[in-house]
Amino acid sequence: MSTNVEPEEAEAINALAQEASSEESLAAVVQRDFSRPQRFSTKSLEGLRRTLASALPELDDALKAIFKLPLRTEAMEIDEVGATGLFDDLDAPFALAEFKVAGQPAWIQWEIRSAVKAIELLLGSDGEPEPRRLSSIEDHLLSDIFGSVVNVIAKALQLDASELTVASKPEEISNWQDAGVDAEEHRLMLALKLEGIGESSSFHVYLPGVKLGQDPTGEGGASAALPNHLHSVSIEFGAHLGCSEIPLNDLLSLELGDVIPLGTLLSEPLQVLVEGFECGTAEMGTHNGNRAIRVIEVSPRLDGIA
Repeated sequence: MSTNVEPEEAEAINALAQEASSEESLAAVVQRDFSRPQRFSTKSLEGLRRTLASALPELDDALKAIFKLPLRTEAMEIDEVGATGLFDDLDAPFALAEFKVAGQPAWIQWEIRSAVKAIELLLGSDGEPEPRRLSSIEDHLLSDIFGSVVNVIAKALQLDASELTVASKPEEISNWQDAGVDAEEHRLMLALKLEGIGESSSFHVYLPGVKLGQDPTGEGGASAALPNHLHSVSIEFGAHLGCSEIPLNDLLSLELGDVIPLGTLLSEPLQVLVEGFECGTAEMGTHNGNRAIRVIEVSPRLDGIA
């Protein structure tokens, strides 16, 4: 096979490629599970965390007013989850309330042991109670606690929360599909740690109403949410490593071990393609022994893609 690459050059190219694969130029890429919902960028989620953290002093004051104790809350985790099967493994007794955000069911949950201890503390007991079903009066007190948490969070995230009701049986918990044609599976999950009532405990809040276009951080992505029926549509996603023009005779004479320079430097970013259209740039990396790319820039619009 005729080629413009001298043997010494081919050897140098091979050596360079092997060196690059073993050095930090192929950085580790953190894997994202695309089977999980993701509407927010990492930057947007961090912005939401800051927004929530700024509202926690107000929440602390609200809980202090109920318990007459110096309580403190802390944002532990902000993530995105699907509502399907969210409470399938939930066994009674439990401490959970359902409320509505934009017509969609939302939930707040607390460890039952911590909830029982907090309620008994309000009623004048200071022991170490076992998890149990709450009475109707205790449900009312739990509703006040949950309401204080939900109101502060909803205000911080610019949501309208209403119709909070404590559930005592699994069948009293709505399915996300109960919202009808506008049902939305996506939920923003907030985990808050509470300290000051015995051992620390946590609230988990599942919110359906926070969308990219409503991102209170001002760092949202798209101007509108993707319609529900498009969520599962598959598209072709790829990365263009480079290209080279060679004579047809050379192409037909390719043999194992031949080296074809692609005309791009190892340090140059790769083109990211969606359905053949360029939509950003990325850098080469590795993940669990496999080649991977890390997206470093995304085009503001994917021109040409319907």
